[in-house]
Amino acid sequence: MRITGGEFRGKKLYLPKTLWVRPPSDKVRQAIFNMLPSVEGKTFLDLFAGSGSVGIEALSRGAGTCTFVELNTTPLRKNLQSFPRSSYSILKGAIPHILKKIKNPCDIIYTDPPFNSEDTLEKTIETLKSLPDVFTHHSTLIVRQNIHYEKNLRKGLHILKEKIYGESKLFFYQRSTDGI
Repeated sequence: MRITGGEFRGKKLYLPKTLWVRPPSDKVRQAIFNMLPSVEGKTFLDLFAGSGSVGIEALSRGAGTCTFVELNTTPLRKNLQSFPRSSYSILKGAIPHILKKIKNPCDIIYTDPPFNSEDTLEKTIETLKSLPDVFTHHSTLIVRQNIHYEKNLRKGLHILKEKIYGESKLFFYQRSTDGI
């Protein structure tokens, strides 16, 4: 697995040989960043970061800062060794509880919970909706979920884009402005 764009394009990322880490493929990560207008100077939040591949991709492409949230930070820390410590922070803990520690608005929020934990995805999105100072009306929320997941998570959200890549479905959301 390699970074697909920006300053560190081509840099290999460490990926542990376990089943709990299933980062998006290079193709999916490249598609995510091609669908975003720009990450230059933006604040990025990578939830369920795993190896950190999406947040690291954002840093490589010029994101101002990235906050990574993950329970097992060993692979993440190994992959972040090339980046200045001032460009990122790591919050170690369980989501959605750890989200309440974030106080600053995020321009882009990426969430990619384990595909077999639908409750976690629902709780994460509900928690984000309850944090208007973090997930603002200007934030973009990117959700990667399994294509077989049928629950409608759109209440209170406006869908911007939707794409399918293999077993992954990507949704780009913003907060609804109509108060729903």
